[in-house]
Amino acid sequence: MKIREAKQEDIREIAILNQEELNYDYPIIDAEAQLLKILSSPNNQLFVAEIDDKIVGYVQASEYISTYFSPAVNIVGLAVSKKSQGKGVGRALMLQAENWAKTIDATFIRLSSGEERTEAHQFYQKIGYEKIKNHATFKKRLD
Repeated sequence: MKIREAKQEDIREIAILNQEELNYDYPIIDAEAQLLKILSSPNNQLFVAEIDDKIVGYVQASEYISTYFSPAVNIVGLAVSKKSQGKGVGRALMLQAENWAKTIDATFIRLSSGEERTEAHQFYQKIGYEKIKNHATFKKRLD
């Protein structure tokens, strides 16, 4: 397995992971535009995991700055193909995100995960993350 920084040409495989593993059906052209923004931002990082030259997972991490706690990193997304789950891919991706977080002097990593994703919660706890609170997520469309 190889972990590396994402490249623009990875977008199709990332989009497939978004659809199949995270249930986000987002147009590829829009996803590509977003990926270009992520790749050009020093406050964001997107790593992919490859097995046999095929992308089997990714993690997106973003610098999280607030007035009410020390510098942190937010895991925006983590996806691993079903066939590659249980093989250390998610752990390797999260470790890469943690290493990046240290380079920008983050003091912790945070992430949100839907209540129904109990297997993901077990994974996060297994690699050292602790559940700190329950909260609701709200969204408002800006037209």
